[in-house]
Amino acid sequence: MLYRVLAILRSLAAGFHARRNLVLENLALRHPLLVLHRKVPSPAVRTYDRVFRASLCVLW
Repeated sequence: MLYRVLAILRSLAAGFHARRNLVLENLALRHPLLVLHRKVPSPAVRTYDRVFRASLCVLW
């Protein structure tokens, strides 16, 4: 009985883990688009952008 409860809890946790990865992937893919849509002639990568990408790498 305990084995089945643990199996169900593990499957639920796996679902949340997959969702977290999907959210982080969306953030990683949208950020370069935000950089390109800035109102400057040639968008430059700022320190904030580098820190944001590094933190995504750590979380992902």
